[in-house]
This record gives sequence, structure tokens and C-alpha cells, in this order.
Amino acid sequence: MRQNEMRILLAQFIKELKIFLCYPMEYVAWAVFPFLWVFPFIFQGKALAGGIKSQSFAAMTGTEQFIPWVLVGTVISSLVMGSIWGLAMGLREEAYWGTLELVLISPARQSIILLGMALTQTVWGMLSAMGQLAVCVLFFGVSVTLGKILPLILVMVLLTTGLWGLAIAIAGLSLYIKEIAGFINGVQYIIYLFSPLRYPVEVTRFTYLVSLFVPLTYALVLTRGIILLNKPLYQLWREALILIAFDILLLTLGYGVFRLFERKARKTGVASIY
Repeated sequence: MRQNEMRILLAQFIKELKIFLCYPMEYVAWAVFPFLWVFPFIFQGKALAGGIKSQSFAAMTGTEQFIPWVLVGTVISSLVMGSIWGLAMGLREEAYWGTLELVLISPARQSIILLGMALTQTVWGMLSAMGQLAVCVLFFGVSVTLGKILPLILVMVLLTTGLWGLAIAIAGLSLYIKEIAGFINGVQYIIYLFSPLRYPVEVTRFTYLVSLFVPLTYALVLTRGIILLNKPLYQLWREALILIAFDILLLTLGYGVFRLFERKARKTGVASIY
């Protein structure tokens, strides 16, 4: 990345951050709501498992710590929401501000502009995830040692990269169909249904088979393997390689879809329609 592109990326990040900080309830919500999302799963775990551990749950997942297992999923879901919403809604928000046309005709590479749009929401998503992880450590006995931090950071980077590829495709779609929030919600619900965020996908063969085609599945296997099963990253190399392959595929397809809908929006003239 050249120096002028780094300046564009930084300027875009600062712009998004300034807009974000103009609305205090936004960062209050990001600071408070992630913790509120955790409590229903804690209560659910106690109601269904009778406590923090379950022997029957261990037979399916490899760990009897039901509540920490679910809480790790809620931590990752914060990162998922931040990564997808921040980038996928980026161009739609430019339309709200009346600056979309300026972005599209800018001589800067659009991939750099899109990356700048994603960074702010992703940073806030990571901060929320770190707060939730702190709750897991302080109140539910989850162990996060220094030796686990670097592998976890690597997994988060790999997960975010793949999510950005998906979000880039949705951002391109937003140029053509405009209102995209409902579509994003639908994508998130499908991801949540067929990945082991809140329940083990092995509960049915169908959910398990579909989950194999969801990159979030492998990020969760890696994260839980490191945190709950105390596995070193080299023992999880298959999941890491699959996640890397998904990243390459999603980034390639995502940018291809973006360019397709961008050209279609320019050709039909809908890019300038609110």
C-alpha cells in the first residue's frame, strides 16, 4: 500500500470516527448493549444445563462448560456485526450524507475507501468483543493467558478478512437496490443459524453439513479450541487453512460482485438515485 493510499485510509477512518462520535447514544449503545446480550445466554445456560457445566453437552462439543462455550459465541457475534454492518452499510450512508457521487468519481482506489469505511465499525466491534471476553474471564472462569492472545488475534484477523469480503459484495449490491439493511439482517440470521455461535451445529446432520460452508464455523472452532480446550494453534491447522481459503475466496468474489453492481449502477443511472 502506497503512502498516499495510507493517507486516504487514515482520512476515511477519521471521518467515520468523527461521524460516529457525533451521536453519543451510538457509542453508549456499543459500550452497554453487548453486555446485555450476554445475560440471556447466561440465564438460558443455567435453565437448560442447571449450571456452568453439562456432561451431555461435553459429549457433543468436547467441553462441559456450557455457558463459557455460548459466551465465546456472543463475543464473536459482536465482531461479526461490526464487520458486516460497517462496510456493507458504508456506501448507503454516503448516500444519506449526499456524498456518494463524490466517492464514486474519486480517483482513489475504491477498495481503499471501502476499507476505511470498515475500520471504524470493526474497531468498535473488537472493543465490544474484548469487553465481553473480560466478563467471561472475570465471572465464568475462562482462562486467557498471554500464550493464547496472539493466536486469538490471528483468528480474529482471519475472520474479519473473510467478513469484509462478504460485506464488500453487499456494499456493491446497495448501489443498485439501495435499502440494504433487511438483506444484511437476513444474511446475519442465516450465518447465525448455520454456525455454532449459540448451539452446537452437530445437533442435526443438516445444520452440521451446511455449517461446513460457513467460514464463521471454523473461526469459532479455532477460538473455542484455544480458549476452552487449551489447544495450541498448530493442533488446529486444518481449520486455520480452511479459514484462509475462505478469506481468499470471499475477498475475490466480494470485490468481483462489487465491481459488477457498481458498473451496473453507473450504466443504469441508479447510483445517483436516493
